[in-house]
Amino acid sequence: MVIIKALTEQYVAKVKTRTLYEDATPPPSEEEAELRELVRLANRANPPARSGTAPTKRERRNIRRLKRGSD
Repeated sequence: MVIIKALTEQYVAKVKTRTLYEDATPPPSEEEAELRELVRLANRANPPARSGTAPTKRERRNIRRLKRGSD
């Protein structure tokens, strides 16, 4: 939950914007923090599959090696 303390119509530096609001978000419970950590570790272990994107440099090199080997 964020509490807006003031508004401005001009550009304000990032450091000064922190004085315009207050973050009143309650800290996560121990159970929620543990669950977030498990999700973070699971996501790190199983990165999302790349679909529809161009091959990486390493993948392109491997493709070239495979093609040369089959000639």
